[in-house]
Amino acid sequence: MSIDIKTKRLHLRTPTMADAAEIHAEKVKVWHDLQSWMSWATDDSKGIDALKEQFIETAAAQNHVTGFCRETGRFVLCTGATDKGNGVFEVGYWVAKDMRGKGLATEAAQAMIDYAFDSLKAKQVYICHYEGNEGSRRIIEKLGFKKTGVVCSAHKRFTDGVMMDKHEYAMTREEWKR
Repeated sequence: MSIDIKTKRLHLRTPTMADAAEIHAEKVKVWHDLQSWMSWATDDSKGIDALKEQFIETAAAQNHVTGFCRETGRFVLCTGATDKGNGVFEVGYWVAKDMRGKGLATEAAQAMIDYAFDSLKAKQVYICHYEGNEGSRRIIEKLGFKKTGVVCSAHKRFTDGVMMDKHEYAMTREEWKR
């Protein structure tokens, strides 16, 4: 199912192959950060072919979207609401380097939370960040999630092999704020 959501500043939509070069160019600029904080950012997922196969070809089935600036049409971020089963959906995001700090991840994540509860009939939305990713922690708190726990040494950071704790949060349908 194709997703098409407009927020105040963003057009969130299912990516197409025509988007691949623009997304990849931005992904390369933030690759070190992605490898620091994203469990999917393995060495074999860096290339454009991996982007096409692992993200674009599966995006519709996994409720993944790309965000474009409504004013300029420029690629800004990737986000989504991945089905984890039993009515639980996981929201995540990454933002183009020069578009960070503008509240766009918060805006996009809120849209995906709303989409998960409204359209996907989620019972719960899950989100997490790894130890030290203060930007994501702040976004998660702004969105109103409640911390549910910490999984110690849950992920080995790709950049240096350091084991990181995973901080987990959830929001139920009842807690969902509009």
